[in-house]
Amino acid sequence: MKTPTVDLCISLNVVLTCCRRGWQTSTREAAFVMAVTAAGITHSVTKSCSRGELDNCGCDHSLQGHSGQGEFMCYKGHDEGWLWGGCSDLVTHGENVTVKLLDSTEPSKMDWRALVNLHNSAVGRTAVRASLQRRCKCHGLSGSCTTKTCWMQVSNFQEIAKDLRRKYDKAVSAVGSSGNLISEYNTPQLVYMEESPDYCLENNSTGWPGTRGRSCSKPVGDSVTPKERRSCRNLCHDCGYRVRRNRRYVTKHCNCSFKWCCEVTCDTCTTAVEEHYCE
Repeated sequence: MKTPTVDLCISLNVVLTCCRRGWQTSTREAAFVMAVTAAGITHSVTKSCSRGELDNCGCDHSLQGHSGQGEFMCYKGHDEGWLWGGCSDLVTHGENVTVKLLDSTEPSKMDWRALVNLHNSAVGRTAVRASLQRRCKCHGLSGSCTTKTCWMQVSNFQEIAKDLRRKYDKAVSAVGSSGNLISEYNTPQLVYMEESPDYCLENNSTGWPGTRGRSCSKPVGDSVTPKERRSCRNLCHDCGYRVRRNRRYVTKHCNCSFKWCCEVTCDTCTTAVEEHYCE
């Protein structure tokens, strides 16, 4: 039976194998892939440490034993406050693992592409650290909150990914207006060197199929998100294609029942499935 440590290592290797091809370019999308990969590894390793799933790390105990004072006071009473306790997330270990995994893949002789990758990797790691928030638990008689025990915890990865998605929209070019590479850039934003291609069109050199022939979804119901509703508009209409609707019929077993002993009988049901494509 695999341990969580083995599962984590397998997942990280899959991520690295899948993403290296994207890092061969330096577009805005490649910058996002690098950053979100770095953030994902940092977040995954950090939370695994807090859950005790890794042998060589655990909680961040550096704050324990210190009381909240000054700007950190939770209460205004003269003898009330809070204490560091619980299990604070050890982000430092997650960052160190990410640096070893990602930054070590860059060539020993640094070129501009490698420097941009290192910058975007750092942006991803920083996004995880910036998400740290104080969580507290009350202690006291009869449900009172005489004092609190607090710890630092990173946000869930969905929130971190949303932050990086906003940084993707605000990514800055490392190429100056004269066409030369900017020698220094000090920005918390993502950085890219190449303009993104037209993803609507097929690109044989990169293997990108374009969006013609792509399927899109037109879901209905109260649980459908705005992003799901925009699927066909984003993939088809925004690229100048129309949406073609295709209806096909699927036959499957249904209304199954078990008869003692030992037989299962089922009816055969046919349902209509609507599919949508860009053309």
